[in-house]
Amino acid sequence: MLLNISTDEVFLWENDISIQIHRNLVDQDLWPSLVKQYRDHNLRHLLVINWPGGFTNLRVGCLCVNMLNSLIEKPIRIQSITKLKIYKYLYKENILPRYGVIYIWQKKNVRLYDFQLEVYNTINKSELPDDIEVFYDLVYEEGYYNTADINMVNIKYEDEILKVIYKDQEHDIDLQPPIKYTIKPQYMVEPVIWNSTLSDPNTKACNQK
Repeated sequence: MLLNISTDEVFLWENDISIQIHRNLVDQDLWPSLVKQYRDHNLRHLLVINWPGGFTNLRVGCLCVNMLNSLIEKPIRIQSITKLKIYKYLYKENILPRYGVIYIWQKKNVRLYDFQLEVYNTINKSELPDDIEVFYDLVYEEGYYNTADINMVNIKYEDEILKVIYKDQEHDIDLQPPIKYTIKPQYMVEPVIWNSTLSDPNTKACNQK
């Protein structure tokens, strides 16, 4: 089963099972939903998309997973991966363009990532450049990007295979994070490959083709 705690809504997904939990209800609804999936479907494996995202979703998501594993006799196998690793993989496979607009749990600001230089700019949504091709991070809130014509990445999970849909094309993700039995929220420290461009000479890269 897939647990996505790295967007505005928490999402549980596997084949025909699809549970979306509103961000204002995650602290009361995620635990019973996770327990129900464990009991009803003999949950043995959980892939967690963990970072970037909001503090509450990441904290509560990891807490619920760890608590469940502490209470059951045979712990669930957990794999944790960040959205940025997924997007970087897709860029290297020539599936996604060089630049991506990443949701960072703010109403007005997003991060514009350059997946070739591995740098980012935090900018206001109204300042997104219109002279480069970009893909948009998955956000469930309708109208968040204030445009109907966007190339958004969607994520799903079938037969223990992570899949993404981009421009109506489905792609399998061939990434295998290590198996663990506890998980930590990734909201405190970012991967070292990502460097803020605020004082970097490559800052202008996100405004170039």
